[in-house]
Parts: sequence; structure tokens; C-alpha cells
Amino acid sequence: MHLTWARRLKDAARTADARSVPDADPSPSRGGDASGWRDLDDAGRAFLAEALGDDAVRTGRHADEHGRDAPGHGTAAPPVGGEQEPVLVQRPAGGDLAFIQPLLDAVVATGASDLHLAPDLPPIVRVDGSLRPLAGVDPLPAPTVDHLVRTVLGADAARALDHGGDAEAAIDTASGIRFRIAAFYDAGRVAAAFRVLPATIPRAADLGLSGAITDLVERPHGLVLVTGPTGSGKTTTLAALVDHVNRTRNAHVITVEDPIEYRHRHLLSVVHQREVGADTPSFEAALRHALRQDPDVLVVGELRDTESMRIALQAADTGHLVLGTVHTLDAPGTVHRLVDSFAADQQPQVRSQLAAALNGIVSQRLLRSSTGTGRVLVTEVLIANQAVRTLIRDGKIHQIHAAMENSGATGARTMARSIDELLVRGLVDRAEAELLRRT
Repeated sequence: MHLTWARRLKDAARTADARSVPDADPSPSRGGDASGWRDLDDAGRAFLAEALGDDAVRTGRHADEHGRDAPGHGTAAPPVGGEQEPVLVQRPAGGDLAFIQPLLDAVVATGASDLHLAPDLPPIVRVDGSLRPLAGVDPLPAPTVDHLVRTVLGADAARALDHGGDAEAAIDTASGIRFRIAAFYDAGRVAAAFRVLPATIPRAADLGLSGAITDLVERPHGLVLVTGPTGSGKTTTLAALVDHVNRTRNAHVITVEDPIEYRHRHLLSVVHQREVGADTPSFEAALRHALRQDPDVLVVGELRDTESMRIALQAADTGHLVLGTVHTLDAPGTVHRLVDSFAADQQPQVRSQLAAALNGIVSQRLLRSSTGTGRVLVTEVLIANQAVRTLIRDGKIHQIHAAMENSGATGARTMARSIDELLVRGLVDRAEAELLRRT
């Protein structure tokens, strides 16, 4: 695997040299021109020279302008896993995936959900929630990581990385797998996290989402929030709920995402997906304009700031169905987060708006399966019945948890109850489940 990837990396880099692919502008304090292999320092070149060996260098191949093997220029390296090597197509707005395609293929083959690239470490993958080094790959020098990340990001995102210290992008590989990339600076050096995105959108039932949850998005209007920590599967749950709307409702759906992760087809609904940075400058701007674009359903990838929350509440309060995600741990905490985002003198009005507009909140985690393979979704569900609306309006948010315990007949459930049900069915690792219950 190491030799295959290293050989492909050098071949693709030679092609980039010949093409003089534009990349990010050099920054006075960080970054640089990563358009060619010669920009790697001695450590980076030594790493690949050691991996390749003289014989591999002599059989190095050339690639045409689309990153595919050109005839008469040597033999291509054997593909990862022994399968036929995919045809690589360079995306005009993205990076040259030929540099990193074999590595990404190997990550998918392990069943990993994430890949981490960091200087002086081998590629690290997350499998079933646990981190482990990718077998057969040595630690990567900082220049190699920098070169890989910049190339796959493309010029615009690499420029954003140098100017702001962080950048996000999404790429489609030739093998049909989509990745979300979050690149960042760590102690002055580039690192990145890659999230594997399934090629198909999972159905709500396949994720284990209850009928009470899908009922929330079958209502004609209101606010539905999916919450949880990073890596808890919020984006996948949100995509499954949008897919449910798309399959069951004749509606105009507008999503605002950063970046677009799952691509929806037009089914019963017309779905327009807008990406922050590519299609619109910000969540706030997209939401403001969306209200003039005849939407029935608005989907916000993440409610990040006060103004986005204000527009989402306004839209839900004026006859639209609004779906979004928030980085909070539970349903009461989500209500606190929304209300506390506003100035103190505005909070009574915000509580009144939220009490009227809220359909429900789904807070979730992923627990290790009892079989040791895969993870299982566990959810806390708040259904905004009259009792919950009154508590929100009166500012008695600390009593919401008790109201959820007493509303099981409506489909509401606490995290503790959901954990107990999964333990009784023998679906989750008991030690991990008990740890979540205590927190």
C-alpha cells in the first residue's frame, strides 16, 4: 500500500509540474507555492525516494491532462486492493485528486469514517470510533502533508487556509466516494481531517430514526433541530430527514451547507443545494435571499450565529419548515443555546418565538456496537407539546427534562431511556453506554 501510494504521488506530482497547476498564493507567514513536486524540501523528497527505490523510479509513469495513464510512458502502479485502477478526472474548481486517490481508496477499504493527515505521523483512520494508523504507511514529513492537502483543496480553499488558518471543501473521487475536508494549521504546519461520505443517502428507518422523528418533518411548518457533538452523525441524520421530505412531499427545498456533503436528487420535491463560499458568501446571506425564492423547506447545515438563528426562527414562524443542526449535547441545552445567543433584552421575545415555532429537537450520539463492528445511533427526542412550549415561554428550561420523561406517549424520550432500550436489545457496548449515561 505504501509503495503504491508513494509511486502514484510522485507520478501525479510530475504531471502537476508539467501542467503548472495554479495553487494558493504564498503567504508571508505561512503556506507557499505548492504547484510542483520540486517545491518539497529535502525531507519530503527523501521520504518518497526511500519508499520508491531505484527500480520504482525507473518505471515511473506519465499522466495525461486528466490525470489518467498515458500509453507508452511506463506501467501504472498496482492499484490498492488489487482492483482496476479508477480513471481520475480533475475537477476544475477543486484539486488534483491523482495525488491522493490511492490513499483515499485504501481508507474506504478499511471501513473508516475519517482520515487524519498530520506531519510526522502515518495517516490515521477512525474505524468504529477508534483511531488507528493506516497499515503499511510510514510517517509523512510535513512538506508531504502540506503538498497533499493543498493540492486536493484546490487554489481557492488553499488561499483561504493561508489567510484564515482553516479551510473546508468537499471532493468527489473517481471511485464514486465523496469526502469532506477540514484543513487547518497546527503549530505552523498544515494538517487535515477527511470525512468519508456515503455515496447514497441512508433512509431514516435504516439509521434507526423513529416514526416520531420523521413525523416532525411531515408537518407543513416549524423548526426541527438535530444536535450533538462533532462526529455524532448530525449531517447524516439531517440528510436522511431531507430525503424523507423529498420522497413524501411536493415541496421546494433549499439547503445552505458548508460544504455540500450529500447530494439530493429531485424526487417529489425540487431540491436546490447552495454551498457557502461557492454559491453564497455566508449562511446569513443565503437565508435572507432564500426567503424570496419561494421555499417550502429551508435546511441550514449549521446554525452558527445569532443572525442565522434569528432568520431561521422568523422563517419557521412564518409558515416554512426549517431544519438545522446545532453543536449542543442535549435538548434542554439546545434551547439554552438558542435563547442565550441573543441579548438579554431580546430573550423574552426569542423564547416566545421558539415556543411557537419549535416542532422538536433530536440530540444524538453514536455508540460502539456490541459486536465490536460498526456503531449504533442513540437519540434523545424532544417533542414540543403544549407543556414544553409553556416551559420555554416561561423560561423554565431546567424542567424540560422532566417533561420529556412524562411524554413518552408522544414519542419523546430521554437519552437514558434510549440507552436502556438498546442495552436490553443487546445492540451496544455496555461499558460505553454506561459511560454516556453518567455524563
